[in-house]
Amino acid sequence: MIETLVAEVMTAPASTIEATATAAEAAERLRDRAVGSLVVVGDDGIAGIVVESDIVVLVAEHRDPGLPVSSVMTTPVVVVESGAHIAAAAERMQDHGIKRLPVVDDGDLVGVVTTTDLAYYLPRYRTEIVEN
Repeated sequence: MIETLVAEVMTAPASTIEATATAAEAAERLRDRAVGSLVVVGDDGIAGIVVESDIVVLVAEHRDPGLPVSSVMTTPVVVVESGAHIAAAAERMQDHGIKRLPVVDDGDLVGVVTTTDLAYYLPRYRTEIVEN
């Protein structure tokens, strides 16, 4: 069985943004860093996650891009430990209908894992399950 860990495939460090930043600032950071998500951080750690589609919805609904990220982010955030197997991360994404998971170690943000990160490994994992 493939025992690849999340830590081996995640993107680190995670791109972040403060909860008080504006949606426009989030859009700029997504563009400038060429990432699909930003982990929203506050005084108590991870506060949420904002993804490209959150910004698209904001624009499509003609909402103010000056709104704080906290008003467009997804919360609560589903996370995964860096020591988890990638199959567990994939299952968690499927169960929650999401494509990105912040990765934590002892509650501290250490990276992000996405469906794209997992795409290379999971077909081999599935093949091994079918063969066994």
